[in-house]
Amino acid sequence: MSVGYPQRVRGTPNRVLGMGLGGGGHQKNNFRTYSKELKMRSLVFVLGSLCLCYSVIIPFISSGYSFAETSPCTLFQKQLTIGTDDIDQSNYNLGKSGGIATDGRDNIYVGDSDLYRIMKFSSKGQFLHSFGDGNGTELGEFIDLRGIAVGKDNNLFVTDFKAKQITIFREDGALLRTIETSMMPYRLVIDKEGAFYVIGMPLSFEGPLIHKYDLIPSAGGHRPRRQSGPPFEALQ
Repeated sequence: MSVGYPQRVRGTPNRVLGMGLGGGGHQKNNFRTYSKELKMRSLVFVLGSLCLCYSVIIPFISSGYSFAETSPCTLFQKQLTIGTDDIDQSNYNLGKSGGIATDGRDNIYVGDSDLYRIMKFSSKGQFLHSFGDGNGTELGEFIDLRGIAVGKDNNLFVTDFKAKQITIFREDGALLRTIETSMMPYRLVIDKEGAFYVIGMPLSFEGPLIHKYDLIPSAGGHRPRRQSGPPFEALQ
């Protein structure tokens, strides 16, 4: 029997059993198997599409939804900018940021670490005044202004990182007092009761780095003073 030619086998006069080296019978069987798989996949796809149509698409359309509608979302639009490079407008020249906060009247306070001052702007961005007595460790002065926050009475709390102190001003810029801390205060927040939380920089203090202070009224009035204890009491 020579290879490559169809051979007839006695008893099967009209059946071709092989064609060359490929084996035609195996090719037909593989084609039949592939056809069955293709039909099964098509059937699964059709059934899945019908299920999706009846369970999702039809109820979605029946609900009356219009494709022209848009889903609700929150959009933000810029309303205000503050700051300029014009040296003739020094009240609007800003250096390195030392924090930003707003008070109950929507006034804006910006800490400027480069110029060692706090700048106050109206809700419309108009400069009102600045306060802080420059670079230093005396009352009202700053070395490394890092964070600011406004209390419920609109007093302003300012952290000085390298000086290890917190300075408190009235909203008109008048100095109330300076609190010395044993750690380097980094940021602070004030709760609705007026207590404030201070977090210090790691490795600047051996102990807890988050301190809460509660305001205790003082009979000493509002004269500026430096202190590390009352009328503020540290609550651990």
